[in-house]
Amino acid sequence: MNAIVGWIGVPWYVLALGIVAMGYLAQEISRAFCEDFGLKDYPNRRKIHGFPVPVSGGPGLFLPLLVLYVIWMVRGAPGLDLLRGGALGVASVGIFATGFVDDLKGLTARRRLWIQGAMALILWLAGYRLDAIHFGGWTLDLAVFSLPITLFWFLGFMNTSNLVDGMDGLAGGINLIALVAIGVYGFAARSVAGPISLIIAGLVVMFLFYNFGGRRKIFLGDSGSLGLGLCVAVMAIVAGRVEGAVGLKWVALGLPVAAYTFGITDVIYAIIRRCRNGTSPFTPDSHHIHHKLLRSGMAQGQIRALFYFPGAAMTLLVATAVTARPWVPVALGLAAGLLVMSGVIALRHLLRLQTDDMKTDRESRVPRPRVGTPKLGERRAVARKVAS
Repeated sequence: MNAIVGWIGVPWYVLALGIVAMGYLAQEISRAFCEDFGLKDYPNRRKIHGFPVPVSGGPGLFLPLLVLYVIWMVRGAPGLDLLRGGALGVASVGIFATGFVDDLKGLTARRRLWIQGAMALILWLAGYRLDAIHFGGWTLDLAVFSLPITLFWFLGFMNTSNLVDGMDGLAGGINLIALVAIGVYGFAARSVAGPISLIIAGLVVMFLFYNFGGRRKIFLGDSGSLGLGLCVAVMAIVAGRVEGAVGLKWVALGLPVAAYTFGITDVIYAIIRRCRNGTSPFTPDSHHIHHKLLRSGMAQGQIRALFYFPGAAMTLLVATAVTARPWVPVALGLAAGLLVMSGVIALRHLLRLQTDDMKTDRESRVPRPRVGTPKLGERRAVARKVAS
């Protein structure tokens, strides 16, 4: 651990406290800026908030991370040369700027995807790539598939984080679980990804404090959700590097995928649904899983827990798969219980919503007399009375 602390110059937890304190100031300044310039997320038929909310979460996260990046470069962190550091800086600024412009005036989904692909390509060229995956004593060499799989890795995390950002605490909580898991693994593997991931997790906790702030709440915005997805994808690769060998350990890659379990399910479901309806997979709608659960009567806190539980359970399963401790059976049982409970709750509410929709459809097909219009017999009776 001394090698990790040495490049910082101070104990990592001191730096973490300083960065989190800076995160608080950055969120306050960013929120005031967005309030003054009207950079807000306004309610519409797809959204569930009832008043304009500043989208200052992204800038509030980016500024402290920029300071952390400068310290990382100046102090010369292990495994970060000029090429990798420069590529990481360019990609991070590019993704943040893309999200910020999208929050400011809107970008088409295809244009955002092209920019994200270009930034992911820069990272691949600089060495942030999935070229081989180590499964214990067996190695999967991706060879020519390294580039497409790496692009899919980065684009998948960024857009999953962005698409699940439809309710308070949803994207922030999922990314928090992923970052804490990578951070703990990074410390165990003596990787610089350990302290960095936990510092970013501290900034996310600070954001969540504001995200649940009632009338003073803030949103991540596209700049924040895309940026957090990029952080998770990069930190997993950094944590998974094998010293003196090519490739990554599967556990480091499996942890964020496990944390994103429900989010990935929601994205796959959304793509299939939109393609079946003949619309573009990039067309936004209000039929995500959290929208359906809200319409079924679930509270937002219950839905958040439903998204968190599978991710936490799957992360626990991945972590226990590589250890032989006495608490493994207990952890496996807890993870299985969380998964079963989450599945039962989600299925029950989705089935209730499906039943209500079918009932509404049947009732809508039953012919009913128009309100306020007299029936034929009543009209004839009135006519005879008038004639007499």
